[in-house]
Amino acid sequence: MTTYPLCSETECNGEQIYPFGTCIRHLSSADQETYATQLKRGEGALSIAFADGVDAGFVHEWIERISTIGEDGAKVVPVDLRLEHSILINELRFVNTQFTRSLNLTGLKVPRIYIDGGFINGRLTLDYAVVESEIALVGYTQVSDRPYLQIDELTMSGCEAQHFGLQRSIVKKRLEAGKLKVETGTIIRDVKIQGPANFGDARLCEPDKYVSISAEFEGSVDFSKCKFLGHTRFGREPDLVPSIFKGDVKFDGATFGSKSFGALVMTECVFGAHPT
Repeated sequence: MTTYPLCSETECNGEQIYPFGTCIRHLSSADQETYATQLKRGEGALSIAFADGVDAGFVHEWIERISTIGEDGAKVVPVDLRLEHSILINELRFVNTQFTRSLNLTGLKVPRIYIDGGFINGRLTLDYAVVESEIALVGYTQVSDRPYLQIDELTMSGCEAQHFGLQRSIVKKRLEAGKLKVETGTIIRDVKIQGPANFGDARLCEPDKYVSISAEFEGSVDFSKCKFLGHTRFGREPDLVPSIFKGDVKFDGATFGSKSFGALVMTECVFGAHPT
C-alpha cells in the first residue's frame, strides 16, 4: 500500500515534493529554482524517491546544483539525499563528496554504486538495495593526504550485489550487514569499524569465489550463520594489515567453503576475546 504522497502527474509514482505537488522530475522551472534555494540553505532533503527509470546523471546534476566547494576542494552537500525505492539507469558515483547528513538508498535498484573519498556525516543506508555489479566504498584514490572514506553509520541489511568492497575506510558507529547477499566476492581491507558489526546470516560469496577481511573491529562482531562459501582469508596479506578483533566475535553456525571448493586462512589475526 502506498503511504507516501504521490506526484500529481498522471501515472507517475514519484514522491511528491512538498509543497509543490509534483515529484522532482515534474517541477516547473520556477519551482526547481525555489526548491534548489531551500536545499542550499540546508532546509528539507533532496528527494528523488520512488522514481522509475531515472538516469543517474539527473541525480548528479541536482547534487551539482545545490552543493558548494569546501576549502579542500571537496563537494559539500548540505541536506539528506533520499533515493529510496528508485530505479536508476547508469551508475551512482560520488568522488570527494562530503554529505553533511544522511544518504538513504533503501531499496534502490542501480547498476553500480561507487563512493570514493569524502565522508557521510549521517547514516549510509543500503538496506534491501539491489546492485547489478558492485558496491565500492573506498578511500581517496586521488588525494593522498586524506586517504580514508569516513562513514558515520553503515547499514545494508538484505542488500544484494555482485561484489562488495569496503576499503581504506572508517565506520564510526555500527556496521549492519545482516542477510547481505554477495555473489562474486567481498573485500574489507584497511578498514576500522569503531562500533559493533553484524554479518549474521549474510552470504559473502558463492562457491569458487573469495572473501578477504583485513580490518580492525573495535566492537563486537557477529558472523553467526554467515556463509563464506569460497576461499576466505582473515588477516594479513603481503600489503595488508592484520585483522584485529577487540571485542567478542561470534561464528555460531557459520559455513566455510563448499563441497567442491573453499578454505579458511587466518594470518596474523588478533583476538581481544575468545571467538565463539
